[in-house]
This record gives sequence, C-alpha cells and structure tokens, in this order.
Amino acid sequence: MREVAGLIVLLFALTSVSAGEIESVDVKHHQGVYTLDLSVVLSSGFQAVYDILIDHEDLHRISDVLVETNLITEPGSPSKRRRLVTETCILFFCFAAVMVEDVRITDDRIATKIIPLLSDYRSGQTIWQIAPGGDDSSRVNLHVELEPAFWVPPVIGPYVMKKKMESEARKTIHNIEALAQNG
Repeated sequence: MREVAGLIVLLFALTSVSAGEIESVDVKHHQGVYTLDLSVVLSSGFQAVYDILIDHEDLHRISDVLVETNLITEPGSPSKRRRLVTETCILFFCFAAVMVEDVRITDDRIATKIIPLLSDYRSGQTIWQIAPGGDDSSRVNLHVELEPAFWVPPVIGPYVMKKKMESEARKTIHNIEALAQNG
C-alpha cells in the first residue's frame, strides 16, 4: 500500500473548487502502472499557479499527504532534483513512501521523472502543463504515471489505488487554487 502514498504525491492535483472547474479526470491501471490524466480550469491566474508548483521547498502545502518536500540539488544548479515523502492511510493501513525526482521546468511546463534507485517506485513521471486562461484564470493539464516497487494486493488494490489517487488529486487542485488566491 506504500504505492498509494507515492501515487498521491505525484498527483499534486485536484478537488472540486467552488470557482474552478474540473473538465476531465481519468485514472487507469495496467500491468502494475497507474496513470492519471486531469484537465482543470482554475479561477486563479497563470503566474500564481505556476509559482506554487515550482516552489519545491513548500510544495507540501498543496497536499496533506506530502509530509516532506525538499530540493536536494545545489541552488543555481542547471538541473533540479527533489525528494518527496508521503504518508497516507487506506482503511486502517498507514504507510510512507519516498519519491526522488529529476525536475525540468520551462515557461509553462513542469516535468518530473522518478529516480528508481532512490525511490519506492520502479518508474514514474509527471507532466504539469499550465496555460493562461481568460479573465485571470488558468488551465492545468496533469499527466501522472507511477509504477510502485512495492506489492499491491491484486483485485482490490488497483481499485482502491485509483479511487485514492483521484480523491487526493481533487484535494490538491483545491489547495493549489486556495493558495493562489490567498497566499
């Protein structure tokens, strides 16, 4: 079940927001890999949303399951590597998972790739695509792929993981919008 926590981490992503609108969310499981695709329009401007998502040291503010978020490369380094630690509970099972990622940032995109030897995942990546919308809004598309390196019980495990990923993604998007509007 450690994978749930890590999957949730990369989900940095969504909840119904009073002013925002989730256009689509899709979570799949195939051969041990979990995939989440999300499209949302937030009632917060592009720059505020972007600044929150690139703040590696305070990234834990976007999700309750993120208990540690650290940039582990030297300041000013052209490459970025960060360490995320998640804690989550499913039913009465609670666990932590570590995810170390290389991060690439451009003007409108944040892409990460998991470093398996330093993480509780065999593989994984996230792509955040952020674009300005009209009237001080922004559009966010999120793609997440995660393959846990830990055992997930067959049959019920993938179902529970998918539900947890979607739920945490929704909460994260809500938190991003709240932070963008209120600091």
